[in-house]
Amino acid sequence: MIYTVTLDPSMDYCTYIERLSSGKQHHAKSQSTVPNGEGIDVSRMLNRFNVESRVLGFIGGFTGDFIRVGLVSEGLSTDFVEIAGDTRINVKVIASDETEIIGVSPHITADDLEKLYGNLEQLTAGDTLVLAGRVPDALSTNVYQDIIQHLVSDEVKVIVDTLGQPLFDTLKEKPYLITINDKALADMFHTTLATTAEVVCYGRKLLQQGAQNIIVSLGANGALLLNETHGLKASISKETVLTTGTAMVSGFVAAEYMGKSLRDAFLYAVATDAAALFSDESCTWDEVETWLEDVESVDL
Repeated sequence: MIYTVTLDPSMDYCTYIERLSSGKQHHAKSQSTVPNGEGIDVSRMLNRFNVESRVLGFIGGFTGDFIRVGLVSEGLSTDFVEIAGDTRINVKVIASDETEIIGVSPHITADDLEKLYGNLEQLTAGDTLVLAGRVPDALSTNVYQDIIQHLVSDEVKVIVDTLGQPLFDTLKEKPYLITINDKALADMFHTTLATTAEVVCYGRKLLQQGAQNIIVSLGANGALLLNETHGLKASISKETVLTTGTAMVSGFVAAEYMGKSLRDAFLYAVATDAAALFSDESCTWDEVETWLEDVESVDL
């Protein structure tokens, strides 16, 4: 079974207008409201690939109800912890460009966190756990590390998709896979990375600190898969900027669920990222298979 954790989900309200002018009243051309959060996005994409997962995390208030009802209506399984505060609302105003207001995250208590740890007891050997997204200010930066430590089985495959200290702290728990882009990797080591060789060098530093596998996005230059014994670079023959976002994680997880090897799962991850880019992240697995034909790879 695949589980995703979103610690700080949101209800995203998007409104579309002709032109945004400060201090004036505007009439929207259209609007939409969607549940959002990186772990949630992974589960939603897996669902489109006909891969079952269960969504964990924190929700509260009418906005939390909106998220749960919306996900269930899409056919997803959820096991959220209900908290006292309201799940945040993000507002996006889309005109000639996009203006975004990030809502205030709700308070999460120690009891709330203990309930999440209790929900994690259902994971067993062979399951996959995706820890994705930012850590809210109400929680310690090492919360992802704590989550891993609370797993009943040490044979759960843990995939971490976050940034900075929360990612760094998980390395001590030897996660199965971490994903990062080259800029974020450089920021972790307070340096700049100008070449693929430099990215490989610093990526291997994360392996030395505990990660079993690492995917590094190089943007328009493709992506890397690194582990202790091997390195692989993949890119798309068409002009494409890879992001190591939720699409890449979703493609990797789905491919492994379908029995693909680590190498092939990485290639599917690259194909999924490209497919999502050209379909507003609503791609199907058939579209991923089509993009896979354009993925080129070379051993490092």
